[in-house]
Amino acid sequence: MTIPSGVTEDVIVSFTPTSAGTVTGELQVTSNDTDEPHVTVPRSGLGTGAPTLVISEEEFQFDLESGEIEAANLILRNEGFTPITWNLAVTGAADWLKLDATSGSIQPGGSQSVQITVDATGLSRGSYTRILRLASNDPIIPGQDIRVL
Repeated sequence: MTIPSGVTEDVIVSFTPTSAGTVTGELQVTSNDTDEPHVTVPRSGLGTGAPTLVISEEEFQFDLESGEIEAANLILRNEGFTPITWNLAVTGAADWLKLDATSGSIQPGGSQSVQITVDATGLSRGSYTRILRLASNDPIIPGQDIRVL
């Protein structure tokens, strides 16, 4: 970049930390200025990172006879650097499918279990399928579908 004498120019500097915590560095400017050919500007910022939601399973299969009840656990983990909030909903009507939690918040490094219960009482023989729609503030994967068969 060439800047004429007596003129100022704005420089945009981006900050993209790869981890949480304080990050320090320097912006070095080299010029043909005979008084100050090298100028170092100290910089610092706080890397907050992002939440990252990881699920234990993408599909749950149940093989039940009429009248049987079975449960399984979906484990939600936050492998990111900030708290994650999540919501879980069953798509379509399904009296036979129950969740013990439908929303929550998980701190970085933490996990939460959601019990999925299938109650085949009163169901006719056949296949039943529903999708659990998981939404979160994970910026990379804000929505995931989990199949219950």
